Amino acid sequence: MFYSIGDVSKILNVSKEMIRYYEKQGALKPARKENNNYRSYSTMDIFFLMEMIRYQALGLTTTEINQLLNNNYMQSYSDCLSNYHKKLEKEITFKLVLKDRIKEMADRAKTSQLNINHYWFKNVDEHEYVFLCKGKDDCYGEIELTKENRNIMFAGQNFTFFESMVIFNEEDENWVYAINTNYK
Repeated sequence: MFYSIGDVSKILNVSKEMIRYYEKQGALKPARKENNNYRSYSTMDIFFLMEMIRYQALGLTTTEINQLLNNNYMQSYSDCLSNYHKKLEKEITFKLVLKDRIKEMADRAKTSQLNINHYWFKNVDEHEYVFLCKGKDDCYGEIELTKENRNIMFAGQNFTFFESMVIFNEEDENWVYAINTNYK
């Protein structure tokens, strides 16, 4: 049985443009009718397209899908899924740490509200500090952020885990960004 691009589009509930895109990527190669050069999709073409849609739903790129279908399928499939699994593990780990960080920030914000016009202290985990500048009475010195510290703080999503702090001394204040050593 052979199908037109319109038939395939209806069967799989995908646009004709998406089907053509897979063709341009080389992942799908329908036959052409001799009399009018229209695309003619076999049942196997539809099965391949369904697999491509499934892989895309899993988060694979069209380049990865094309390589998967055109190069040693089972080995490529296994490698691709293993790599994707590792990527997901990293993302999940990051999201779990981020979840804890957001809860910590929410708790700290709630504590700050309770601290208005009251003075009490809370023990916090150890932090590493990145010095920004000295200040006193709303006058601040030049920001002294080293290239190394900028590279660490602003790489990827690292800045999410930093927070601004002021360390008060008798003569001045040190303005810093700090990261909990648990997050570092």
